[in-house]
Amino acid sequence: MIKNIKKESFLNLISASALGLFLLYMYQGLGELVVAFLVFPYIVLYMSEGAKITIVSLLLTFAFGLLFLNPIILAYLALFVSITTFVMVYMIKQKMPAGRIMLYGTFIKLAFIFLVLGMAYIMEDTNPIDSLRESLTFYMEQMLKTLENNLQTSATDIQTMRLAFRQLIDQIISVLPGMLFIFSFFQVAVNFFISLKLINRTSGPIAYISKLNLYGSGPGLRMASMVSIVTVILLYLFNYVYLNSFVNNILLILGFFYFFNGLFLMDFSYEISGRKWMRFIVPFMLIVLLQSYVIYIVVGFIDMIFDFRRRLINSARKK
Repeated sequence: MIKNIKKESFLNLISASALGLFLLYMYQGLGELVVAFLVFPYIVLYMSEGAKITIVSLLLTFAFGLLFLNPIILAYLALFVSITTFVMVYMIKQKMPAGRIMLYGTFIKLAFIFLVLGMAYIMEDTNPIDSLRESLTFYMEQMLKTLENNLQTSATDIQTMRLAFRQLIDQIISVLPGMLFIFSFFQVAVNFFISLKLINRTSGPIAYISKLNLYGSGPGLRMASMVSIVTVILLYLFNYVYLNSFVNNILLILGFFYFFNGLFLMDFSYEISGRKWMRFIVPFMLIVLLQSYVIYIVVGFIDMIFDFRRRLINSARKK
């Protein structure tokens, strides 16, 4: 019996390490996209086998990662994955709300992003924002040269497109904090929900819902919306110089959460009404074909106020 348990623990350790090593290898080509899947193997391993085996697995993964990854990048990934794993497992065991777990995980990710950017600024004496602007401008100029040479576009049209692209670059730079927050939250959320699915299968049921469409806006989003409105008003009264940029970032972040809240609410309504075929067709039509994603943002915002999901659940229970 004990031998079987040890053998299973060893196989789990090797499986998590191998998966982590494969994801590290994929990081070379896919970059930060891989981080959305890099933490969950160790969360699942920790929940089933404990801290010691998880530490051994992390050491094995990142030791072999030295064979093909830059040591500085590897150190950043090792610290982020290790800290995020232990913090998220602690919060899961403490049965903290799912939204808070994902939010704290996002703050950890953002802290590492700013740490890396700060180190780049100190070591290379270059502003990362200026470097990003230069890179985007370079790609823009390359694309315009291609258009000018291959399609024989007029100089006036090229100049018009150049001005439009520069405005777009300025907009991207201005909402960069919001984009970083959304990207970090996405990475943490993917790891969290994959972990929940696998933990339910390997370690037994836990006190979290793994179905996305059951997650509503909750009091956290209401509070964030109210605080944002008050903050914007105060900044306006004090004539804050970067008010427009601040408002754009707030709208981007809140819009992101309203969008998914509306998407999950409508998906839930299709599911409980028995019209499951609409769960894929309607989003495809509204988002891809009609590009009317604003509908989901409006629905999500209204649901934040009235909590339609709770009413739908109560109505389904009465039936």
